[in-house]
Amino acid sequence: MEAYKQMMAAMVQASATSDPGFPLLTKYATGEALVSLRYTLTVNRQNGLVAKGPMRMAPELVSVSPDGRTAKIKDCLDDTEWLRYQADGTPQDGLPGGRRSTDADVVLVDGAWKVSVLRVSVTGTC
Repeated sequence: MEAYKQMMAAMVQASATSDPGFPLLTKYATGEALVSLRYTLTVNRQNGLVAKGPMRMAPELVSVSPDGRTAKIKDCLDDTEWLRYQADGTPQDGLPGGRRSTDADVVLVDGAWKVSVLRVSVTGTC
């Protein structure tokens, strides 16, 4: 679960400048999850947007594979106060975030746990 928490913390940090090359992303994410995070940051950067504020997590370990190399995590991610802003500090749309059902697959890669799949549902799903 620590890899999931650290990946989300890295995303919050990277979002402050919409930096898809933020180095901690590759430390805690791989595969589809890393592509998705970088895509979101790239689109925000292209649109002149950043995200600020806290993101709250309460992840739970759902299962671990028999070989101990993969795990599934479930969370109710709360991004109520993690909002997007234009570069000048103006709120992007004035809409608050919310609580989102989130699932993550975590894999052991070269001795380190990384999130490989991240599925974040729409606001209000938990």
